[in-house]
Amino acid sequence: MADWTEPILLADIKNHLRVSSSDTSEDALLAIYATAAREFAEGYQNRVFVGEEAKTMNGIEKAACLLLIGHFYENRQAVVLGVTAAEVPFAVKALLDIRRNVPI
Repeated sequence: MADWTEPILLADIKNHLRVSSSDTSEDALLAIYATAAREFAEGYQNRVFVGEEAKTMNGIEKAACLLLIGHFYENRQAVVLGVTAAEVPFAVKALLDIRRNVPI
């Protein structure tokens, strides 16, 4: 995708998900998930990774976002029958907690 602006590369996301397709509709879906994961990380950590005064997304945040993107990709519906419901996967918050800015 020519207009990719997320800190995690599409190729890295596809590699993580083991997606080899070059389908543009699949790439567009992954772009939505990447943005959602980054925005979740920004909100949870009180950081900005895209835009003015952006901080560099390090390996911890990238790993958390890849896990969250994988969660979105595998669970495309709000409710999955036959599976115990959970909030955000524990590993995502555990990784993001490492560098979380907690307002005082």
